[in-house]
Amino acid sequence: MQQQGINDRELRIGVLVIGHENKGFCVYCGNRVYNKDVDSLKEKIEMIRILDKNELKALYKEKRKQSVEAQSKGAGLGLIEMLENPVSR
Repeated sequence: MQQQGINDRELRIGVLVIGHENKGFCVYCGNRVYNKDVDSLKEKIEMIRILDKNELKALYKEKRKQSVEAQSKGAGLGLIEMLENPVSR
């Protein structure tokens, strides 16, 4: 099933790195961010970075109810999900 706003011909780029650290393994992943999107991404991160756990939870529920933006590949939940995980902070 194709999500709204995603073109099958669009090139999707991501990074996945698996490494060995101390006595365990680490996994890092990321997505390409275009220069034109950096300021907008920084604003979104700063907006949600200052929220407490309850505010993050409420924002997550609100975003889940919203429709996907035309140029977006999701509902904007990824950043919130990363911040909800205490290991991410």
